[in-house]
Amino acid sequence: MRALLFLPLALLACGSGKGTVQTSGTDTAGDDIGDADDVADACEEGEPETLTLTVSFPAPAPGCDWGEPGNLEPEQAVVTARREEVQSLELPEDAVICDVVFDFEGISGGTGTPMEYDDHFLFTFNDVVLAANYGPMVEEFSVDDGLFYTYDWGALRGYPFEFDDSIPSFCIGEDAGLSTCTIPPPETDGTLALQFEPDIVNELSFRAVSEGRYDFAFITLGDNDDTDCSHADFEFTVEVPYVQR
Repeated sequence: MRALLFLPLALLACGSGKGTVQTSGTDTAGDDIGDADDVADACEEGEPETLTLTVSFPAPAPGCDWGEPGNLEPEQAVVTARREEVQSLELPEDAVICDVVFDFEGISGGTGTPMEYDDHFLFTFNDVVLAANYGPMVEEFSVDDGLFYTYDWGALRGYPFEFDDSIPSFCIGEDAGLSTCTIPPPETDGTLALQFEPDIVNELSFRAVSEGRYDFAFITLGDNDDTDCSHADFEFTVEVPYVQR
């Protein structure tokens, strides 16, 4: 089974994506990047090269770490524990990223890998929630411009939920007509497909410039079952056209 995610993402990243990009006072690639238009101009003026990267979230052992730092004790139909997995992309130093194409191909002979999880998941970029299977829980987070929700475990911990597949999922900008998404329900082999419009992409891009990082996180949640906080192998390739500053 194959799921495609196309996200045209204009980003700037320095080195490994760790640390902070200063916008003034230092000699870094970010000094002349004041907004998303500056990123677009740099890409138009240069001749992009393409880098292929892999983001992988191997299937963890089932079960949550209940009672561990930040997690609660098990309780039915309450978000009591989470597993947070983060992958930071390694990018060339002083690279201005012009576009990103994600492909959720399989890791077993290219046949496709299921998108399967238990109980719930959130998929984030630099802590901004891109997708979640249980839409109402995302509203527990702080939000900018009515679209950009920032993941915060402290705000979600103890959230009561229902086991009801009819509850809508969340995809950034979908309600505003700025994205098109397919998100499978829990404990089901399915495909995850996300596509974002430029208004979403440009804001994510500028946030990446400001923060100096390029981090994806896959967060699984549970209440009280032995299979919670788990997911199938989840891997995708990233083709990144970039210009060197």
